[in-house]
Amino acid sequence: MDSTHGKHILKQTWPVFLDLLDSDRETAANEFAAFALAVLKVHPPRVYQSITPEQREDYSQEIVMHFLNEDAAVLRQYRNRSLPFASWFSVVAMRKAYDIFRRDQRRQSTESSYEDAQEYRSHSNPGASADERYGYREVLAKVVTCLKQMSNKCQVLLQAAAEGYEPKELVALMPAELRDNKHASDSLRACRKRLRALLSDNGVDPSQYVGKHVKE
Repeated sequence: MDSTHGKHILKQTWPVFLDLLDSDRETAANEFAAFALAVLKVHPPRVYQSITPEQREDYSQEIVMHFLNEDAAVLRQYRNRSLPFASWFSVVAMRKAYDIFRRDQRRQSTESSYEDAQEYRSHSNPGASADERYGYREVLAKVVTCLKQMSNKCQVLLQAAAEGYEPKELVALMPAELRDNKHASDSLRACRKRLRALLSDNGVDPSQYVGKHVKE
């Protein structure tokens, strides 16, 4: 995807490959995969910061297949709501990335692979002390645990807000859940309040956590 074509397709509300899902499935799948991998590279889900480059490639491939499996069932759920298709894709991909991350965490009998990811992060930030790296790991694990305890609506709102989505974009992406911009803002504020309470209950001081999940 060259830069000019890439910028154009990222703004489209209905990419051409959507019209090919029934008439030319192979072309549709190939064009969607190229689009999806390009978006994930330029705008990776925040959870990618906590995994290695090799894991990111695996996550991206699994995300692409999530959309294409079962005759592109997830991809066919898209409805044109006047926002770029890339915005809808990013939110669904973000949720899937967090699902994969949580699944992998549950599968681990030890923290070995998570520590490998943190070791990679320490190489890119050699000034961080062992205590700082351990503290970050502990906080992140507790945030993930707290998010899992929240409603699906709150999980989507918090994760989308952390990715930079504005209230009007949230309304367009969740029309069944949100009435208007004010409702989106009020709902997000309530979810952040709930998350701060859960973090406090789990021994994390929200005022020391600078992530956008809890930041007003």
